[in-house]
Amino acid sequence: MCTKFRINKGRLGNYENSYRESLNFMLPGLLGDPLQKGAACGHLGRIEEGQACVRNLLVLKPGFVQRGRILIDKGNAFEDIVDRIIEGPGKLRMNIE
Repeated sequence: MCTKFRINKGRLGNYENSYRESLNFMLPGLLGDPLQKGAACGHLGRIEEGQACVRNLLVLKPGFVQRGRILIDKGNAFEDIVDRIIEGPGKLRMNIE
């Protein structure tokens, strides 16, 4: 399942399906996978698993906290999901600027 399809599920508020899809489609070197899985985990209250995703995300992109909104805006086809994506890691104590 492609990342944009999983993001669309999150956009529609279906975080459980977005999370389940993230388990089946992993590309560990790409930013979108730990970001989307971490966002879904944050919304679902899967704190430990989500924090592991956040750590992976920061390994891939150390400055993500400072530039996250710009990166999410640039790579996202859906304007209305940016805040939802940012809210997920925020629930994991990763406050994206």
